[in-house]
Amino acid sequence: MMKTSILQKTAGIAAVLALWTGASFIIGDGLIPAPWQICIAAGGLLLNTDAMLHVVTTVLRVTAAFVAALFAGTILGIARGIHPFIESTTSPFISFFQGIPPILWAIPLLFITGFIPVSPVIVITLIILPLIAVNVTEGVKAIPGEYYEMLRVFSSRKKLHIRNLVIPVLFPYLSSSIRLGLILGIKGSVAAEYFTANNGIGFMINTAGYSADIPLLFTWGLIILFLIFIFNRLLDGLFTLFSFNKKRIRDVEKSLLFIPDIREKRITDEILPLRPVELKNLSFSWHSRHGKPDGILLEKIGLTVREKTTAVISGDSGIGKTTLLKIIAGILHADAGTCTKQLSSSFLFQDDRLLPWYSVIHNVALPLLENGIPREPAYRKAVELLKQVGLQNAMLAFPDELSGGMKRRACLARCFAARNDCILLDEPFNGLHKKARKQLFTVFMELWKIHPCPVVVATHFPEELPADRIFRHYTLSGNPATLKKTFV
Repeated sequence: MMKTSILQKTAGIAAVLALWTGASFIIGDGLIPAPWQICIAAGGLLLNTDAMLHVVTTVLRVTAAFVAALFAGTILGIARGIHPFIESTTSPFISFFQGIPPILWAIPLLFITGFIPVSPVIVITLIILPLIAVNVTEGVKAIPGEYYEMLRVFSSRKKLHIRNLVIPVLFPYLSSSIRLGLILGIKGSVAAEYFTANNGIGFMINTAGYSADIPLLFTWGLIILFLIFIFNRLLDGLFTLFSFNKKRIRDVEKSLLFIPDIREKRITDEILPLRPVELKNLSFSWHSRHGKPDGILLEKIGLTVREKTTAVISGDSGIGKTTLLKIIAGILHADAGTCTKQLSSSFLFQDDRLLPWYSVIHNVALPLLENGIPREPAYRKAVELLKQVGLQNAMLAFPDELSGGMKRRACLARCFAARNDCILLDEPFNGLHKKARKQLFTVFMELWKIHPCPVVVATHFPEELPADRIFRHYTLSGNPATLKKTFV
């Protein structure tokens, strides 16, 4: 593939040179100088000290403007992605600087700023900033809300949420912004320096234009292309170093797995008495954008789930089972009533919610890592859990390499990574056939018996649960929904 890409690029360059040479021959080198003439002239300019000072000046301006635009554009883009009001109010500003040629606003800006030395930097910054802001806005909107819910359940440390979720999602948007922004900055510097500076490449192009020196215009154009090429190569190396790479991640994690403690030593958690999960007169309504209730979904819900007890909640689709679990987890807040439990809980969602940029072992260790546990002991616990759920041969795989059943096993292992005060299961083995659901419930019970805690299960298949006196069955029904105990 790499050889093919090089050949294609070489063929493209050869085609451009052939067209350029043909145009020079037909029109004449007075208007279109031959490529070899421009290459020789460009080499001479780059060896000239005065010309190099102009090039360095432009590079420094572009770099300063780009850093300023990247910082301001990222902050603005995040704010726009989070708050629709900010996005709508800043859209005219973004559209103005994106759509109107710089020549139409750069000159008035110069009179406002008074032709100060930083004027070109301001112009270049305003050329780049809209591109970065728009890209980052789209990146923030692309952050999956379900992943954020999952991280909130396992930890409240927002700094780690940024590292584990925000940065991986925003990286491709930021990388494309950086690449396009630098190229736009180099081209924008020509316009900025053309009107606002007495040095730099844009100033030299201005001088060549006034003197109608066509070969010199072509020469500076080639130098601009050379700068863009250099910046692109530097960025390629930078992005390769920081981009998502399965092989590099596997090599690092494989080295950790060969540490004896990681492979052999088991982690035991201190067993402490657990407070029951208690819901008293709990009510919940969905609200409109303006904060007005759209109707009561849950009303006067009462439930107590003690240690070594499992509450099984069944009911029609859309009745509010998932909402009730999210209230217990702290993802949603009730309008009335109380929900009492200890701080930590674990949640097995309907969908897998395995972070695709992390391996299976890292996903399982995530609740520990999110709470400040070092990687080695966290991985040690994850290894033990993966063995118990039968995924010892898939530790270094990534979520897109797992079957549906394997993903559910990994999510189940993640539920038991940290010491939990309660476990919430929302259609835990959704999408699996009956035999697979039964097998995974068996695995769940084996793990749960090691550290029994209050469990709440929402399921459409209560009849498939093992016959055991630890299960208490409830039905959620009605409009608004209420919870009633049933006997199986």
